[in-house]
Amino acid sequence: MSLTFKDRENIIRSYGKDYKKSKLIELKGIEVLNSDLVSEKDEKYIINESNYHYYYGVQNKIDRVLEKMDYDDANFIRCEFLSNNYRPDWWRSYFSRSTYYRLKKRSMENFLRMIYD
Repeated sequence: MSLTFKDRENIIRSYGKDYKKSKLIELKGIEVLNSDLVSEKDEKYIINESNYHYYYGVQNKIDRVLEKMDYDDANFIRCEFLSNNYRPDWWRSYFSRSTYYRLKKRSMENFLRMIYD
């Protein structure tokens, strides 16, 4: 069964959330702000040791994949899924709508192929 565009997007968005949490752990230590709630309220949660290792592993894997990827594809993934300052229209000054979706599809396919290798 083949993944749809939306399926790919959701999988990478999930990796992105975990990646952002790993970056917060790196910055704040074990006690970190829950990145899902940062913009709403500053609720805190404690990461246990197994979660800490999971997030650290996710961050390392994603960083290695991005290093291996084509620069443009890696940059697209960073802007679209991994940025803490995500703006939904970040691409408008760079690409037409059709180019944006073509590049997004290519970047997502390459990222998922490499993450699961």
